[in-house]
Amino acid sequence: AAHTENVQHNIPMAATAPTIDGVISGDEWDNALAIKVNKDTTQAVSGTLDTCPDATFYWMWNYDGLYFFADVKDSTAPATVHARNVGSYNSGDGVQFCIYPDVTASGSNVGDLYFWSLVVAEDGKAEIGEHFVFGTGSAGADVEDAVVACTKDGTNYTIEAFMPCVCWESSNMPITVVDGTTFAMTNVIMEQDGAAQLLALDSSWFDGPT
Repeated sequence: AAHTENVQHNIPMAATAPTIDGVISGDEWDNALAIKVNKDTTQAVSGTLDTCPDATFYWMWNYDGLYFFADVKDSTAPATVHARNVGSYNSGDGVQFCIYPDVTASGSNVGDLYFWSLVVAEDGKAEIGEHFVFGTGSAGADVEDAVVACTKDGTNYTIEAFMPCVCWESSNMPITVVDGTTFAMTNVIMEQDGAAQLLALDSSWFDGPT
């Protein structure tokens, strides 16, 4: 698919590491990179943008790892909710991001990319999985070293995560979480509207150069 946005963002260093509880407290996310992800900034590779919620993705880092927060204003209820501890992470409401440490790489070869899914699972708990490095391609796997939490307010939800440096060491070209590191990234909304699924992304689909 053609890319929607091809720009360089700078992820700021966290002044203070946020508490991973699914809530923004005080100024802990004030200096983060904030990316709007909605039907005006994305394209659909599955489903229709008519159901795309308004969301903001926040990113920060420190020498311990990467921090992520998603605030999703969802107006629809999912018919499918992700079951806990089953891998895959491709059902229900949630967010995803595809990251290529090698910005010239493309495709979905194991070891070439990180493809994370963060979902609101059964019992209102958050789950986080990574498909192509920790898992075996489409199977996916839990990321035991990552910390994730979520909140729900009706159909709206938040997801907050910390992915320590060890989570970025398994690819063919590991990501070193230091000042000056670059990578290619797509931010994705995984919206479940009843039985229909939307995948809406703000860049290209499995293509680092774009």
